[in-house]
Amino acid sequence: MRRVRYQFGMLELIEGKKQDVWTFRFYQPGAGGKRHYRRVRIGTKEQYPTETAALTAVEGLRLSVNTGKLQAANPTVGAVIERYRREELPERFSTQVSYKSLLKK
Repeated sequence: MRRVRYQFGMLELIEGKKQDVWTFRFYQPGAGGKRHYRRVRIGTKEQYPTETAALTAVEGLRLSVNTGKLQAANPTVGAVIERYRREELPERFSTQVSYKSLLKK
């Protein structure tokens, strides 16, 4: 049986022609046990000026990447909120505005 690992992923700043972009790189297991690397855009350098700010935004995504795997530590409230924003926030605009306002507080 293979050992289940918690993956932290890799956050990197990619320099573009117009703006610098924070990306999060992780792997997903594929057919035959091969790893397929994926890259997700987190935001621009203007949105997250420091690496610490970008890491805070990645916490929710890291939780969803490791769903069903061993958890390294108890998730923070910020990580749970960020995951909710990415995956569970309703589509209706007015509902999103009111929910985001509550989450910000």
